[in-house]
Amino acid sequence: MRSVSKVEVKVKVITLLLAGLVAPSVAAAQPGGAEQVGIAVHPEAGFLLPLAGRTTGANSTPGIASLGLGVGYDVRPRIEVEATVSTTASASIATRDGGGRAVDQGTILRALVHWHARASGLSPLLGAGPALMLGGTFGTVPLLHLEGGVQLRARRGFYVAAAIQLVEPLMTSRTEIDPAQCVTADCPARFNPGDPIVGMRAALGFAF
Repeated sequence: MRSVSKVEVKVKVITLLLAGLVAPSVAAAQPGGAEQVGIAVHPEAGFLLPLAGRTTGANSTPGIASLGLGVGYDVRPRIEVEATVSTTASASIATRDGGGRAVDQGTILRALVHWHARASGLSPLLGAGPALMLGGTFGTVPLLHLEGGVQLRARRGFYVAAAIQLVEPLMTSRTEIDPAQCVTADCPARFNPGDPIVGMRAALGFAF
């Protein structure tokens, strides 16, 4: 009886030791323990062009080139809310009076909701939300922004993302210049509902 009692004690001790070692590992392996909620800050660059095959010419939607800074916050392990402020490239176009006109698309404010399959590592990325172009030649223009791509993100550290973008103007904007001053067939440009532009953006930053 005494030897059996010792064996039982040893089994219980070993069981408790194993439980103490295994339990933390199991907890860490659970989705709630592995997925970390955090913030990502990233500079980004992007461009948008008229869809291939669409009619170009007077009053067609122009392309956009931009540089911006975005901040994303994981409200849930796979859901991120992102806000971005971007400045757009300006250009000069020829006019009939010979003076030329500067065309500036102004600033773009964008708010997206992103879904990604994983909170860290390599993951597909889908996003949608509103954007607003303001302060430029075309006036204030609301936009609908859709995108899909991939992201590579550490829980605390390196962040990179690349996405294909589709942007749809939600109202007709002002024209870039007075049509009477145009000297080319594609002048003047303006943003039009039903005339989307497509392109891509790339972001590189830090997650913490």
